[in-house]
This record gives sequence, structure tokens and C-alpha cells, in this order.
Amino acid sequence: MAVVTDSSLLSAAHEIVSNFLDKKASLNDGVIKKASELGLNSDQTSRLIERTNTKAFLRIYLGEIGRAHV
Repeated sequence: MAVVTDSSLLSAAHEIVSNFLDKKASLNDGVIKKASELGLNSDQTSRLIERTNTKAFLRIYLGEIGRAHV
């Protein structure tokens, strides 16, 4: 089992979401690729999915709020 910190999962989620927003890459493909690269088990992959979805939501939601106030 790979030793993965919360910080490394957040960093991975940030990279996945940035690729999703900037390059229109698939979130699913990004998570699968990163989980494979890091050697994550199913629990760690679930945590990566949670962090990725949360980060994507917040970046999109906060972006919408920012545009609404312009």
C-alpha cells in the first residue's frame, strides 16, 4: 500500500482539476491516471475522488460567484 498524505492527495486533486478546467481533460481519466501513478488502493482512490470533486465544485462555484459580482 502506498503511503499517501492528505497534502499529496490535495496536490493531485489540484492538478486534475486544473487539467479539467484549462485543457478540458476528463476528471475521471485524471483520477484514474493519478491513482495509478501514485499506486493508490481503493480507499485512497476514494479520498482522491472526494477531494477532486470538492476542488472542482469550489473552483467552478467561486468562479461563478466572482462573475456574478462583476
